[in-house]
Amino acid sequence: MAVTTTGTTVTGIRPDKVIADVQAVLQQMGYYKGEVDGLLGPMTREALTAYQSEQGLTTTAVIDEPTLDSLGMG
Repeated sequence: MAVTTTGTTVTGIRPDKVIADVQAVLQQMGYYKGEVDGLLGPMTREALTAYQSEQGLTTTAVIDEPTLDSLGMG
């Protein structure tokens, strides 16, 4: 997720919105147990790591293009 100097991603979406959307999807899938708050905190990173590992992705604990693609959000 590349962020521009204006605080948006290269797709024009604010990073906190992308994070919140990913949190919501991971929550629906049972990976994320926290509040959907748009913050890339430890619970979000833990959920990302678990999801990435189970999906055979490189475990980065960040929202990257392969993870977004796998979630159907790419």
